Amino acid sequence: MNDIISVIVPIYNSEKTLYRCIISILNSVYKELQIILVNDGSTDQSKGICDEIKQKDNRIEVFHLKNGGVSRARNYGLDRARGKFVAFIDSDDFVKPEYFYKLKQGIEQDKCQLSVGSVAHIRNENIEINCIESGQVDFIEKDEKDQKLFLELNQKYLLYGPCNKLYYNYIIKKNNIKFPENIMYGEDLLFNMDYLNYIDKIVYNKEPIYYYDHNSEGSLSQKYREDRFENGIKLNLSIEKIFKQKEFWEEEEKKFVYQRIFDDAYNSIFDLWNPQNTDNCFSKIQRIKYIVNHKEVEESCRYIDKNKYSKKYIWMITNKKPVLFVMLRLLKSRKK
Repeated sequence: MNDIISVIVPIYNSEKTLYRCIISILNSVYKELQIILVNDGSTDQSKGICDEIKQKDNRIEVFHLKNGGVSRARNYGLDRARGKFVAFIDSDDFVKPEYFYKLKQGIEQDKCQLSVGSVAHIRNENIEINCIESGQVDFIEKDEKDQKLFLELNQKYLLYGPCNKLYYNYIIKKNNIKFPENIMYGEDLLFNMDYLNYIDKIVYNKEPIYYYDHNSEGSLSQKYREDRFENGIKLNLSIEKIFKQKEFWEEEEKKFVYQRIFDDAYNSIFDLWNPQNTDNCFSKIQRIKYIVNHKEVEESCRYIDKNKYSKKYIWMITNKKPVLFVMLRLLKSRKK
């Protein structure tokens, strides 16, 4: 008998895409699947779709929960995963028939502990495939090729989501790796960085393609998040920690991480003028002061991509001018 892959699908109000997602899993050429559908308190027809499609295939297991967030739903699925391997698919998305077969082939043939595939991003009618050349990252040998590919996988965001990957279940369970349930953004990145702590080798194959449908996304990016800056620091420091642990912390890696930190700081400052934020000018000044004086932001100023940002705002951040920043934003708003 082939080894079972436990496929965990967290579901919340996905009636428009859920059937497509599940059918793509059922159409897999690799048949030894445990399909775990975790309905996270949907208020649309998702519950009924799960119950209906469960009758068509005995590999499907359905669990209905009160709404508790995607991390809790994924963790609930992990607790019930009995396969040798674990994969995650979001209910908005779908995969090719050979997807699981190719991921499993890579993880076993190349004696790796994480198998990664490419991602096709669907926006409206456009499909953009995010991929690089196939290869392996060996954290034991650590040659220049390993370091280059690991950086590229980070730069292309191919390591950060839970999808487009195949994990060993025993590594997850042995080390009690979970999705943090107390944050709303980046919990999947933290899960993966935790998993990377315990592995020696990654295989990346650009052939297994995961279709990520952005058309059904919520509006999280438009919401004002008070902890956006702190959350970004936490995520970026977890990336820095992995680079250091794997002994890949050189100038290019520093440039990558600190440009991310500056980008988060820059966007967090501008997000203070999100219509959902009711802070007064004094509070905004204090918040900007806190951000620009943060030691990681101070360090990030050495790595700014000056073509990406307005020069006057770069100057105000690097020279720590929160009052001037707020005054300029007030003047701009009054001119409208």
